[in-house]
Amino acid sequence: MRALPGRKSAWAAYLLFVALFFVYLVNAARVYHALSGKIHAVKLRPDFPLYPKGQFGYSLFMDPSMVNSPFAEGVEFKALFWRALFAAGNPPLRAFLRSTDALYEVAANRQSFWPQKHRPLMQFFVSTAGLEKGIYQLGLYLFEGTGGRFEWTRHVFEKADGGPAEYVARPLVLGPARISHDLKFRIEGLWETKGLIEIRGWVAVDNVEMSDYDGYIKIESPAGVAKAFYAPLYTRMDIASMYEDPKAANCGFRIRIPKSEIGAGRYSIKVAVQHRKTHEIFEPARAWTKNF
Repeated sequence: MRALPGRKSAWAAYLLFVALFFVYLVNAARVYHALSGKIHAVKLRPDFPLYPKGQFGYSLFMDPSMVNSPFAEGVEFKALFWRALFAAGNPPLRAFLRSTDALYEVAANRQSFWPQKHRPLMQFFVSTAGLEKGIYQLGLYLFEGTGGRFEWTRHVFEKADGGPAEYVARPLVLGPARISHDLKFRIEGLWETKGLIEIRGWVAVDNVEMSDYDGYIKIESPAGVAKAFYAPLYTRMDIASMYEDPKAANCGFRIRIPKSEIGAGRYSIKVAVQHRKTHEIFEPARAWTKNF
């Protein structure tokens, strides 16, 4: 006997209600903490030491980019990440946010659910209302015994009017740079998608702590017009292993640039770095070329 169309609709509505109620049960506490300000960003001094101490594994299940809270009008927060951390025993985890000008720690962020022995699923919500405007990167510190592992991740968002938004690089003014023969870089990938140009690679300076530097992509047109784009640097332990130097770990970059910023022709591309304290800028002697 075939079910009536109305009965099918009722069952579909019931299943949808159950699914939404389950999502609410899982996330209600975290949303409450975010909206109440109990999970918030605490500003640290700019020179607070945070250096990569070895990479820990995680896999990305969901990376939502929420601009404003759907639960309370005018309340902004960021769903920082939803990842499975490959670490036994569900060890304590600290989260940090940094821009070119500020550094914050996410307070009261130790949240987990559906714990497994080796893969606890972690999810953070944090109010971004107290953040200064800027482009922010997520850093994670995982405690294990008396030590721990830290890395800057590829998770980047922009705090702007209205809340956090997806980061798409815009041209900016970068001061004069000194040529450094110790600076090495590599463009590992460059492709176009949905009106954007995505560039991926790494940059490192011999015998230098790369966590003290910000990265910038410099693109020069055939007519000699140069544009610079901020490229936050994240941890690449494979490059540190290649250099046999842990100071080189914070060297990876992956940014997207509007295609409208790049016309047709043969362009030269460099990766420059700027010291976060002295603001000195260095760029390599050679450039990488690409036809657009």
